[in-house]
Amino acid sequence: FGCFNHSRKISTQCLRAWAALMHQIPNALLVLKAFAIEDAGTAELLTRRMRRAGLDLERVVFLPYTATPDDHLKQYEQMDVALDTFPNTGCTTTCEALWMGVPVITLAGQHYVTRMAAAVLAAAELEEWITTSVEQYLQRAVQQAEPKRLIWLRQNRASWRYKVQQSPLGDAASLMRTL
Repeated sequence: FGCFNHSRKISTQCLRAWAALMHQIPNALLVLKAFAIEDAGTAELLTRRMRRAGLDLERVVFLPYTATPDDHLKQYEQMDVALDTFPNTGCTTTCEALWMGVPVITLAGQHYVTRMAAAVLAAAELEEWITTSVEQYLQRAVQQAEPKRLIWLRQNRASWRYKVQQSPLGDAASLMRTL
């Protein structure tokens, strides 16, 4: 699992859900790119919050920021499924993950910032990845960690980019006409 959303979007509720997920899947890792490695203050604050939420820091991999956008996108290879933050969800990171062959599980809320990833997934015609409760979010993540499902996800990474390209989200001409 992984999340490249900024640390300011990672709520305590989100950390607790991720801790519960990691307890359910003992061999899973959580790959994060939430702050610059040289930002020691933010790193300390986030790791303290993660410990309080029950996350095993031995199973969390912190990735550094990269020099180029291409290097950044290549880091998505280190995850099978992206876990969106909540209640403040991602937008750019959701698009990036899908483009790089990584499906995104999001928890949709009731307000603009709590529905950004859901809007992206809906426009990509991937509504099955939108959840409406923490329980459903965790259930969807556990399902993806089943061995047969992981094999399928890894063998079909290119399908996510294709789905985006063929969906209303990927129809740039129509978007420009609409705008």
